[in-house]
Amino acid sequence: QSDIIMLSKSIQEIGLLHPVIVQLNPENNLYQVICGRRRATVSRHLNPDGEIQSVVYDGLDFNQQLSLYLTENLCRKDLKPIEIGLICSYLKDKARMSHEQLSQALKISPKSIQRYLKLLKLSHPVMEALIEGRIELWDALLLGKVDDAVQSELLNEIITNNLSTRQI
Repeated sequence: QSDIIMLSKSIQEIGLLHPVIVQLNPENNLYQVICGRRRATVSRHLNPDGEIQSVVYDGLDFNQQLSLYLTENLCRKDLKPIEIGLICSYLKDKARMSHEQLSQALKISPKSIQRYLKLLKLSHPVMEALIEGRIELWDALLLGKVDDAVQSELLNEIITNNLSTRQI
């Protein structure tokens, strides 16, 4: 909610800094927002009869639209590593994107893509500790190299004694 208020104040004071990306929907002959839905909504609210600065992309397939949308959201806010892993997994499975395509689309190195995807294979307690910030990304990745029982034991030691995996 506070993000929307800040965006609204920014658009009121400065204007729209980044155009909204739209594509013509052939079914209803109206433009649909691909990227910048929040900016479009706030702009429309501030100036109901005004135009919204936009860039028209024609002929984008589903994968390209999804890529643009997710790339914008990766840039918009600090996502947790698990969330980035979920985005990578979704694009890999649903959009059938290779690691190289993911890397190009999301502006993340292929090695980072692999790391984020590995996070999704962690045991639930380790994943939860990472999401809650009780362990660091590198600790989670190292814990992922051992079986679940050992992960749990090491996780408890790390959290209880405020250690890193390097100190164990």
